[in-house]
Amino acid sequence: MDWSVSSRFSSFNDSLSRATGQSGDTARAAATAQPAPCIWLENASSAMDVVIFWGPGQRREDLLAITGAASDAGLDYRIVEIIDSEFSSNSIKKALYRSGELGPYTQVIASFAVAEGTAAHTHYLALTEDGGQIMPAADFLTWLRTPPEEPGFVPHAPWRGMVHAFWDRSGRLRDDYQIGRLAWNSGPTMSHACRKGGSGHNALTAMQDLCAYIGTIKGQAPYLEPEYIAARMLGVAGDTVACLGGRFKRTLVVGAPRTSQQARHDYLIEGLQSGNRRPPRIVGAGKDLQALAGAMRHPLVRGAESKRQRSKVENVFMVRAEREKLPAMEELRGAHPSLPAMTDHRGRSGEQVYHRVSNSVTIRREMAVLNAGQGDAGNLLCLLENIGVARRHGRAGRVNLASLIHGRAELQTAALHWATEQDDEELFFYLLQAVNPHDRPRVIDQCYVLALQTSRSLAMGLLAKVYPQATAAQLIATGIGNGASQKVVCAWLSEIDWITSHDSAEVVLEALARHKLFSILALQARSFPGRFQQLIAFMHENQNRYASYDGALFQYAMETGDTLLIRKLDRGNFQVGRFDAPQSVIPANNQIHAVITDI
Repeated sequence: MDWSVSSRFSSFNDSLSRATGQSGDTARAAATAQPAPCIWLENASSAMDVVIFWGPGQRREDLLAITGAASDAGLDYRIVEIIDSEFSSNSIKKALYRSGELGPYTQVIASFAVAEGTAAHTHYLALTEDGGQIMPAADFLTWLRTPPEEPGFVPHAPWRGMVHAFWDRSGRLRDDYQIGRLAWNSGPTMSHACRKGGSGHNALTAMQDLCAYIGTIKGQAPYLEPEYIAARMLGVAGDTVACLGGRFKRTLVVGAPRTSQQARHDYLIEGLQSGNRRPPRIVGAGKDLQALAGAMRHPLVRGAESKRQRSKVENVFMVRAEREKLPAMEELRGAHPSLPAMTDHRGRSGEQVYHRVSNSVTIRREMAVLNAGQGDAGNLLCLLENIGVARRHGRAGRVNLASLIHGRAELQTAALHWATEQDDEELFFYLLQAVNPHDRPRVIDQCYVLALQTSRSLAMGLLAKVYPQATAAQLIATGIGNGASQKVVCAWLSEIDWITSHDSAEVVLEALARHKLFSILALQARSFPGRFQQLIAFMHENQNRYASYDGALFQYAMETGDTLLIRKLDRGNFQVGRFDAPQSVIPANNQIHAVITDI
């Protein structure tokens, strides 16, 4: 595995600014976009404030946000990106240890995608973007905490700074990170998620706040001790936080806040020090919990408290969204009116996140009702509407709707009517499979009549199944003859290529003339001038054949005072003739109903 390393130093940014004439922000952006090469000296001792391990597949935007926060805080930092599976990871570890960059209080940020493992109670980090190489998370921490073994190597001062596990389900480290093991004894680790999931927004906010804190207390080593770092992180954490290893007597866990009250800073302090009355989701050695509560009171830890409190509430909201806990989200919205206007790390507003969760919860709820054989058409329509919303926002999901409505005629009718009104041809024919063959003629006949009024695609799809050998023009004429609405006919004329031959054009024109729908051609002249000009040019090729239609169209234009249509017709140089429609090629109206029921 290749751990590609790049260094970031304040002096490097200053030098870059002087050399290029760029401002500090511009220089930092350039340095971030083009990582500096990895340069280290055998005898150098330059402890980093932060080392960032960035796994494959993680968001580049998040990494830029973190490095921006580190630069703003004036931190010395190094990025270790995993980009190639062929390079020896041990050379990177040697570089970090031999150069002294893992100083006594260096904080390590580790962000990885997770891969499902085969062993029970073990979770794995993805070391390649395709997931082809994985490593147990606990093994990664042990590897990182173990100094390299090589002749003549003398380590610098022991590194005992925290490792921050920023990946989904990092709370499962509690199952693998046991007292007495090498990883536990070699230094502290902090996980920033629960066992079941995680929030990218919460993780990014915590990483940025960590950088800001280190910049604030730089040079004051006591405030980099584990209890102070943990206290600072709890000031913004919206997810479960666990502290393991190092000086902690045993695993310390603070569960994710679930309400606006639990998100309060003072509420957490009280919970940490309340002894036997401690909330059940706060566990740890009493001495550790007391130390943590004391650190949370320190002014440096509290920092810009009102701003950070707002970040914490937003993180709690986003974690509740990740868990799809809609009642908790609603309680938070009621207590904090600013939440709908917040923006998460992917650019979505709090209102969008709320509606996304509401949509998902509603789908699950209605599915459960219908799967239990309960509910009615109202439940089904609610389900369909919310599935439609999810699809429109690109959130595809697999729902076996056919099984939900199987054997329930009222649900089948409601579902097919809904698919018809939505002009969803694919869904209509999928749902049709669930209908008893004996009932299909009645249901199809109802839906066909409805489709002719509202659903251009489905109506045409039904016609094409009845007349598989018919041309597009013949299908349009048949639909007109069976009562298609002006809206549907106009859509057909503008979207379907029916001017392919004189016969096809005449079939459609004759249907329009018979059913007094020439007003649609007037709409075409305005809304789709290219298609109308194509028709006029086609008619000009054989003026005698189309004279009667031109006459009828010209008469309509005169009666309605449509000067635009008159000018377009005049440019066609037609001799206005008498309307004399040719023999109809449209099947009788009742034929469509007789044939369509055989689908």
